[in-house]
Amino acid sequence: MHYMKELWFVSSRVITSLILLIGAQTIQAQISTAEERGKQDFVTYMCYGCHGFTGQGGQTDVAPRINVDVHTAGSMAAYARNPGGRMPPYRTEEQIPDAALSDIYAYLKSLPPSPAPEDIPLLSED
Repeated sequence: MHYMKELWFVSSRVITSLILLIGAQTIQAQISTAEERGKQDFVTYMCYGCHGFTGQGGQTDVAPRINVDVHTAGSMAAYARNPGGRMPPYRTEEQIPDAALSDIYAYLKSLPPSPAPEDIPLLSED
């Protein structure tokens, strides 16, 4: 009888661990999926045309770098819907869905930060 209780206890621990592991993998897959969709949306909705392929800013002064360290997903979406400056407004879901804006934010947030100027060898040479 004691053996059965111990076997049940071990089995329940293994099953619980497997459930938690599967759940963690599902969450991780959703995160990377949002980033992948965001990367695709960034191209589909032609954000790269002005902001560059990583949101770093364009070749001209037309579009600045998208600073996801300052913005939240909501504030970035609100700006896209009602921007200032030269950016055209994307006011409706038909122009760009809220889900796409959220995924674009996830993509940009996933990118590594730019190096500090002092960490760029060419800029520190005398």
